[in-house]
Amino acid sequence: MSTLNVDALVGNTSANAITVRGEGSATTSLQQGLVKMWSTVEMNNSNNIPDSFNSSGITDNGNGTPQFTFINNMAGAGTYVLAGAGHDGTFICQHAASGDSRTTHLPTSSVKTRARGHDASVVDGHHMVLITGDLA
Repeated sequence: MSTLNVDALVGNTSANAITVRGEGSATTSLQQGLVKMWSTVEMNNSNNIPDSFNSSGITDNGNGTPQFTFINNMAGAGTYVLAGAGHDGTFICQHAASGDSRTTHLPTSSVKTRARGHDASVVDGHHMVLITGDLA
């Protein structure tokens, strides 16, 4: 086995175009396959953030609705996807203001989420989110 020690990877043809061979002969874009932001937060009165990546913190928008602020912004509306989970089977989803389209009005500098319990009520607790997509 060989060891490759580098400080940076830059595409030969284009600086932002590095492909990785996956299973079989399939290739995937290295940049598209990376997680661009993730965070975990305890929303039970402390708003404690045990660990995060590319997140400068949260704004508490009320019960079960934290807003995660990015250190490095996303490229634009519709260029990223959020995935999330919570404790005890809560469901984390992207939360837009009433009447906003979730694909055309997504902010590039933060994302607001909402956690819902089994009974569809908005709940605080442990929120875990990750973002994939294009950085600005």
